[in-house]
Amino acid sequence: MTSLLQAIAGVIQSMVLLALGYIVMLTGLAYVGRHRVTPRHSPAVRFGVIIPAHNEEQAIGATLQNLMQLDYPQELYTIHVVADNCDDNTAALGREAGIMVHERSDPCARGKGHALQWIVSRLGTQYDAFVILDADTVLSRDFLQVMNSRLLEGDKVIQGRDDTLNVADSWPAGLRFVAMSLYNHVRSLGSRELGLSCSLKGNGMCFASSVLVEHGWSSCSLVEDLEFHNHLLRARVRVSYAPEARAWAQMPSNLKDSRPQNVRWETGRLNVALRQAPVLLGDGIRAASPMLILAAFEEFIPPLSVLAAVSFANLVLGAVFRWTPVLAISAISLGALATHVVGGLIVSEAPRHAYISLLHAPVYVAWKVILYVNLLLGRRQREWVRTPRSKGAEVGRR
Repeated sequence: MTSLLQAIAGVIQSMVLLALGYIVMLTGLAYVGRHRVTPRHSPAVRFGVIIPAHNEEQAIGATLQNLMQLDYPQELYTIHVVADNCDDNTAALGREAGIMVHERSDPCARGKGHALQWIVSRLGTQYDAFVILDADTVLSRDFLQVMNSRLLEGDKVIQGRDDTLNVADSWPAGLRFVAMSLYNHVRSLGSRELGLSCSLKGNGMCFASSVLVEHGWSSCSLVEDLEFHNHLLRARVRVSYAPEARAWAQMPSNLKDSRPQNVRWETGRLNVALRQAPVLLGDGIRAASPMLILAAFEEFIPPLSVLAAVSFANLVLGAVFRWTPVLAISAISLGALATHVVGGLIVSEAPRHAYISLLHAPVYVAWKVILYVNLLLGRRQREWVRTPRSKGAEVGRR
């Protein structure tokens, strides 16, 4: 019986090490390519900037103020706010700012995916490209300049760097910055260096209008961005990554407010992985496409918190029962994890507070593992729930 348990622990930890080895490889590639930037072109692309918003009166004003100060000719971009099932002043604030406001009311089809599906069908080909933002987002001043250049270089779908605005608010916000930097930036940068497709992050996305006209917005799940990325992959549309184009968004500053967002993300990712990743893998094998195969592989990788918890548990078991191979593989896995975290923060040019927040990582890992176990037991979120926010974005900071 002990030998069987040792074998099971060894197999599980070997799979964890395989995932971490892949992530460390992406981290190394990200470090090599961290300073590569897009050649700039003169402004020529006409943008429609879409902001799906549900009861965002606290954040939307600062976001619109930021957008109206971008370093891009104002005649070449128009802001569209989709006031989706709102019962607050979101629409009124948009109109007061002189923004195009589209009010949508459909209680049976709530959420960002439905709002995007609706507005994309309405706007059609009025613009050369569309940028999609969350309602609490602050963009770098050159965001549209970068997207303009990438589109003129031939890219059809571009993901900007999705980042955290309030990293210094608290240790949960600091750890959210760490998690988003590692997942959104470092892995995307590494994938770019391999010539792979960068996954869509939901915020700071840019699409040539021809792509949305051809494919529509067909995804309305809890993680519409990941689902739509899989749709594009199967259509052989690659998503490129433009880290210079930054989108900072407000993150919850405590674990209680973080829970709805994390449950939504992890529920959606798990559902999509179980339903779509095998299909994506099959397509990749048949087409001998590394891009599709690795995209499917990445969807099977659990959160870093889970990988850390499994590695630590096997390390303890290996030490207690003297399972030397398990002990060795677990130690290597934890070393790889530390390499990814520290290396990723260096690549991300993380502020001091992000490093300090790592002192609370064990608490966060335990919290995240409990959440993930509940999801595996079937206690999953079935519909979109708005994430609580503590305050609006601070335009002056960017």
